[in-house]
Amino acid sequence: MMRKHNPQIREDGFGLVKQVAPEHVADLVTAYSREEDHGLRCWLLELIGEARSPETLPVLSEALASQDESIRDWARIGLDKLGQRRRAPCSGVSSSRTTMTSGSAAKSESSELPN
Repeated sequence: MMRKHNPQIREDGFGLVKQVAPEHVADLVTAYSREEDHGLRCWLLELIGEARSPETLPVLSEALASQDESIRDWARIGLDKLGQRRRAPCSGVSSSRTTMTSGSAAKSESSELPN
């Protein structure tokens, strides 16, 4: 459902997967590692973080070192949910977070990372 063109169906699919994310951590990690679509990778990483499973620590830690800001941001959020927040490799730089909102629209928030 998350691959459908209809934005509401995509959101519904995300919501359904979110409800069962903790039971499907291995599947989500596998899907994330194989996914090429940036938006779906972000959603999958968000779902991995929502699972709040210690099994997700390696993939979230690895994603924290990504060149992609959105991936790093979702990794930080996931690590926060695990109580494992770690600093990005380069601190003191601005971060711009893109979150998926209703449909395929994106919402950006800028913030300054702590030193």
